Amino acid sequence: MWEARDRIARERDLSPGRVLQDAAIIELAQKAPKTPGELQALPTMRGRGARRHQSAWLRAVARARDLSERRLPEANVPGDGPPPAHRWADRDPEAAKRLTAARAVVAALADEHSMPSENLVQPDTVRRLAWTPPAEPSVSAVAAALHDLGARRWQIELTAQPIAKAFLRLECKGDL
Repeated sequence: MWEARDRIARERDLSPGRVLQDAAIIELAQKAPKTPGELQALPTMRGRGARRHQSAWLRAVARARDLSERRLPEANVPGDGPPPAHRWADRDPEAAKRLTAARAVVAALADEHSMPSENLVQPDTVRRLAWTPPAEPSVSAVAAALHDLGARRWQIELTAQPIAKAFLRLECKGDL
């Protein structure tokens, strides 16, 4: 279901949450509807976006139901990813500085392009990049890291160089 939502989001150039909310994916996984009527009866599936792609959601549920237990995706475990950002200053001050710098870059670019910063780069992507940055803050290394974190090509093209420069400035200032 995540994959179907992501594919549709990429095709429509929307954030995945605007195509189908996470709560709807959870409910689909728990209830596993088999018919359009069962799907439409779910509280999280009453929005226009959910109804628009109902056949895709039913196909995704059917494919998931047909998977063997060993082919199901692994459950995310706590600790998969960085800790909450408000704890970074104590746990990893350098990462906290990188996060502040990356957020400032993304906010400025989002303002420049008249879009919400979360559409430019997902906040989780920014956090993960700041928590576990590339070994060197080159544009190509930051671009590769953003790609690995699921950023789209246009997002990488707009943000990799400014984020790399911000990380490099922190290194050169000795702030890291």
